[in-house]
Amino acid sequence: MSDAFNLTGLGPLYNEAFERDEKTLAFEVTNGRGRFLFLMFFDENDTDTNDQLFVYLRNIRSMLRIKLYGNHSKGQFDLYIKSWQEEKIKKELGIENGGVSSPFNIKDFLCNLNASFPASLPLSKKIENLRNNWREIRPELPSRIVSEEDKTVLIGEKRVSKGSPQEKTLRKLYIHTEGSADDISMLIRCLKAANMTVAWTTEDSGIRSAEIRELISRIS
Repeated sequence: MSDAFNLTGLGPLYNEAFERDEKTLAFEVTNGRGRFLFLMFFDENDTDTNDQLFVYLRNIRSMLRIKLYGNHSKGQFDLYIKSWQEEKIKKELGIENGGVSSPFNIKDFLCNLNASFPASLPLSKKIENLRNNWREIRPELPSRIVSEEDKTVLIGEKRVSKGSPQEKTLRKLYIHTEGSADDISMLIRCLKAANMTVAWTTEDSGIRSAEIRELISRIS
């Protein structure tokens, strides 16, 4: 296992997501031949996703699940890379059998990767990354990333009987609608302000999917 490494590049993106009440991160960076899709889902009530970093290695179609330690709001995202995870990374980079002039150094790799993170992440980019990769990454993620995953047709709004709207239900708006980022962001703000959520059904129900702008006009 590697020494602790603080992935500080997550700090601005993490704080930005909380400020905008978008408790999801989805962005891709490249390093050499490697294509790394980073995913975070913030849900304090779900130990399957909270403090977890998911890294999808797109070339080899494999997911790394990495525990993060420290106070994230203060920029601390300590992680430890296990030896088998390092081997996966090398395979993603195409160097698992050598072929490079100098030995692979996991700390140098993490430093370079960390420096390549974007400083800001628009909601539209998160949605694009989730929609474009959802079919591939869904089997590699915990079941509680979204609720009732077989229900993908948006019916309409409904009152929350207890507590507040759940992220795992609202997150489906990113993935299973054709709405624009601005419309989805507005709808989620309206739902949370009204303490409401959205209802979903299956494709074979025969129900026509509701339009996001219609929901906004009814709630706001």
